[in-house]
Amino acid sequence: MGVTPDAVLGELEGLRALARSLVYGDADADDLLQDTAIAALQHPPADTGRAVRGWLAAVLRNRWRMDRRSDARRRAREQAVALAVADRDPDDPVARARALERLAAAVGTLDEPFRTTVIWRYLDGKTSAQIARLTFKSTALISPD
Repeated sequence: MGVTPDAVLGELEGLRALARSLVYGDADADDLLQDTAIAALQHPPADTGRAVRGWLAAVLRNRWRMDRRSDARRRAREQAVALAVADRDPDDPVARARALERLAAAVGTLDEPFRTTVIWRYLDGKTSAQIARLTFKSTALISPD
């Protein structure tokens, strides 16, 4: 029997209600269905006698569980980083100086026009409109026209 792209597409619409019951909105359900289709086509079942819809439903549920685990891990990492940042003393002048050194080094590695744009915006306090005018003037002076 084999799992063909047409067979997968034909069964996905029937799985939409299951996808909607697992996630929060239509966009998330569509993403889950798309991930299910990709997984199904990349790794078709070894048992070709199995019903495609039942197998796809199992793939969809497994994909959903993997996504939930991944989201939980990401939230835990983000929370750990937020706690580490919150533990720093913002009044420590040495820590602030070191952070400014790292920031200056990072800005220095940017290519143009990004470096100048960041400096104008965050160090000189220029607005986006002012930066656009300055950028236009500098490129108009350099252009061959």
